[in-house]
Amino acid sequence: MTFRELFESRISMDSVPSVFYDAAVLHMTLEESTRTLELKLRVRTVPAYEDIERAEDCLNRLLSAKVRAELCFPAEALNEQAFATIIPLLRRRHMQVNGSFNDAVYSIVGDRVYVKLAHGGAGLLRSTQMDTELETLIRDLFGVRVTVEFQGDETVDTNDEQYQRLMQQAMEEEQQRAQEAAATAAAAAAAAVKSDGAPAPAKPRTAGVDFNRPPTSGLPIYLETAQTIWGKDIREMPVPIRTVEPDGSFVTVWGEVFGMEKEHRESRDGTRVLYEFHLSDRTGSLTVNMWLDKKRDKQKLEALASVKNGVCVLAQGSYDYNEYAKCNVLRIKSMALVAKYQKPDNAPKKRVELHMHTKMSSMDAVSEASDLVTRAADWGHPAVAITDHGVVQAFPDAMNTAAKLAKGGKEIKVLYGVEAYYINDMIPVVTGDATCALTDECIVFDLETTGLSQQNDRITEIGAVRVRDGAVVEEFNTFVNPEMPISEKITELTGITNDMVKDAPREDEALRLFYEFCGDCKVIIAHNAPFDTGFVKKSAERCDMPYPFTSIDTVPIARALYPNLKNHKLDTVAKALQLPPFNHHRACDDARVLAQIYLKLITDMKEQRGVETVDGINTGLKGGDMKGVKPYHLIILAQNLTGLKNLYKLISWSHLKNYFKRPRITRSKLMEHREGLIIGSACEQGELFEAVVDGRGWGELCDIAVLRFSRNSTARKQCVYGAQRYGARRRTAQGFQPYNRPTR
Repeated sequence: MTFRELFESRISMDSVPSVFYDAAVLHMTLEESTRTLELKLRVRTVPAYEDIERAEDCLNRLLSAKVRAELCFPAEALNEQAFATIIPLLRRRHMQVNGSFNDAVYSIVGDRVYVKLAHGGAGLLRSTQMDTELETLIRDLFGVRVTVEFQGDETVDTNDEQYQRLMQQAMEEEQQRAQEAAATAAAAAAAAVKSDGAPAPAKPRTAGVDFNRPPTSGLPIYLETAQTIWGKDIREMPVPIRTVEPDGSFVTVWGEVFGMEKEHRESRDGTRVLYEFHLSDRTGSLTVNMWLDKKRDKQKLEALASVKNGVCVLAQGSYDYNEYAKCNVLRIKSMALVAKYQKPDNAPKKRVELHMHTKMSSMDAVSEASDLVTRAADWGHPAVAITDHGVVQAFPDAMNTAAKLAKGGKEIKVLYGVEAYYINDMIPVVTGDATCALTDECIVFDLETTGLSQQNDRITEIGAVRVRDGAVVEEFNTFVNPEMPISEKITELTGITNDMVKDAPREDEALRLFYEFCGDCKVIIAHNAPFDTGFVKKSAERCDMPYPFTSIDTVPIARALYPNLKNHKLDTVAKALQLPPFNHHRACDDARVLAQIYLKLITDMKEQRGVETVDGINTGLKGGDMKGVKPYHLIILAQNLTGLKNLYKLISWSHLKNYFKRPRITRSKLMEHREGLIIGSACEQGELFEAVVDGRGWGELCDIAVLRFSRNSTARKQCVYGAQRYGARRRTAQGFQPYNRPTR
């Protein structure tokens, strides 16, 4: 695959130098955790170094990733002109090259490369093995082995401006190293006078490191901060742990320490101690296991005092199977502490996170509350909310962490809240303003559709019956051409195929026929009415037709009258009422059965609850089993101490009195303890967002938002407007991918 074939559909090729268009992509590695993309390209000709940088910068900008290109060229591309690119690439690997090769002249004779240095210093370059490094780079780039010879003065002209600049830089580096050594010695001296005599733990180097910039290595650690605590200095680049094989080979890896126990196992005679911990670089993990003698390995034991959970280390050693540990183990020969890259928040105006989970949220988070609060404080955030799913166990940890940070000069306010499992037990059974008697004429109907989304799916069948004087007097049934394919799953469920609807009336004609059947009767009955009436409303909106109906939902009626049923689906209720079997999921059959159910419900409402009119249903039916009601997510934040007390009351009640699979808070109970609480619409599983995705009207959205902003109409409108913008984005997403989330 060529560079053009890989990236043409993702970036604008006009900003990429044309020399890379036909470059062959030999290898590509993407590290998601660090957003680092490594490309290995075979290019036919050697490009200018500026073109390489321009291509990398273009990919960095367009892909929002740190891109590093590793190039190789045909052997015949190696010539004198190629060194204009080779030397800057050498400088990438070894900063000490600096301007040593400025104005140099290159010549190639056979397998030898002669470099005539314009400013002298051949001996200095050889002493730093730059000739060997240049040979290695040429072999990597061109696949050929050459011998590099430096020509020119062995000494350096001390009056040369280039030499003086290099010496000035070397002096500055030497001074910096001396300062670091002095600081280290001072820290060691301070540790020596401690009452317990224990040495101070080592830390990564920090001098001269800009921690606001990502590491140049492409790794999430600053290699230049390496502070050796064991063995020799590690100069090799670490490899991903996932690539390490347990074959006894000598490897260099980096990782964050975890699994380090506070107490370490000792041998039977008490002379040795076992240190065991694990390293993870987010590509894989490995185990470090070693027995150390208390006397002979005293320095190593002191060094390990700096190795704690959460610390990042560079480690070098052999990786092989350990018979004692019964697993693959890294036997460390050298180890250094390194600083980990922490992404900064450089926004001039800091955000306040109002939706955050800790490890107390079951199956939804793994972070400690203390870590989250500390990170927010490090970023300069003025406050942060803790909103675990249904629980408040993280509050003490968050509170103590904030107090500890305040003592250190980092003020941060913790907002105490919860992401509740919310049940709206105050949904009206009747929607509309009809005041007629229950025994008056009504239309019982049912729909079949291509799916669940009122915005994106369409009606495939309408079935309805007219009920008058306690009997079915007329029926209506029509297929509807949805003008979109019916999926195999829907066909399997309903039995309706594409062939059955291809010659049926289209949406506008079918809706007109249904309206004609209803005539002057404006009371319609449905099982789970918000679903069916939602489709009718959306169809009427598309067809520029009115929606004049009052709807009655039989699901909450059945839930209130028959609380002992395991659920209140149509077939379950029909079976409980001993109605004859029917063809479920066909509109005509469902409507007939629902009419018989409704007639029974009318009788029971009158006998059990004294309800005789349509407008009396909402007030006459209170209570009922809410186990079958779907819970929504809802953010509740405590505004003050009164709110915090009410929040605790709600949490206790949801666990002790209303627990069904999850601790559920009902709307009626929430309104009872509403004082001091701020209510938010939560995530895409919130009631408001799902209503927007379903394409519900402005009035319904405002009704839902009333709970959240009952005292502020402007805030209520802003909340709904923001949710509508979110829903509009989701409705245009390819395949509704965010909507197809896994159930928990």
